[in-house]
Amino acid sequence: MELPEHPIGSPMNFGNVPPVGPPPMAPMGPLTPNLDDDSGDDDRPLKWDCSQIRRKITAFLKKGTMTQTAWLQQLGVNSNSFQRFMKLKGPHSTGNSTYYAAHRFFEDLEKEQKSKSASLKRKEREESKVQKEKKHKKADELAAALGAVDYSDTRVFDDCNEIRRKIKHFLQTEAIMTQSAFLKLLGGINGNSYSSFMRLGPLPQSGASNVLYPAAYHFFEKRRILENKPKSATRLENEAKYPDGMPLKHDDGRRWVFVGSPN
Repeated sequence: MELPEHPIGSPMNFGNVPPVGPPPMAPMGPLTPNLDDDSGDDDRPLKWDCSQIRRKITAFLKKGTMTQTAWLQQLGVNSNSFQRFMKLKGPHSTGNSTYYAAHRFFEDLEKEQKSKSASLKRKEREESKVQKEKKHKKADELAAALGAVDYSDTRVFDDCNEIRRKIKHFLQTEAIMTQSAFLKLLGGINGNSYSSFMRLGPLPQSGASNVLYPAAYHFFEKRRILENKPKSATRLENEAKYPDGMPLKHDDGRRWVFVGSPN
């Protein structure tokens, strides 16, 4: 049989002759750990490596929630596998059933803790809602009761420091109503006036020109009358000293000082 002639250097066509050499390799899938006879997993994605699992095991057993024997029985792991795993080093020593069983255990434990945390937060929100409703009801009842008190005196007999103390006690200790509700009840006083008054002191009449001062005083005076409480000794002294009421003039502590003698 004669072969057809081809010019030197030109490619030769051999038709459908299969290529010579090994077949191409198929793409490799994800590597799986080389497990010993007592190992296994349930195809869950792994969140923690072996070193992290060993630390989790050590911390869990140290808490004393379960004994090591009881815990291994729950996991279905024998003590020999456990001891071998705990003696290994490095993050990738996965060829042991303890790793996968412990991994499943801590994943389930984490889910349980998250579920309990979500349930607790939900319960706290519900309790907070109930408390807010109770507070609003109590605030409304107090506002209605104070509105019925027969009171028309415009004089003030508590200094600014005493009013600041009463406001803090009412809002923070008694916590009957919020700051916003309190200011609204006083006639819609804005938050800037409140902040300005509350940060002043320690002079007794520091902030006396602030609109909050007389408004808050009359609020607490109405409440004293409503609850039928006696006047304090300081209050009686102020009444004697300032029969027309304490001056509503801010005291910043500055005074005129005249130096030298008159001619």
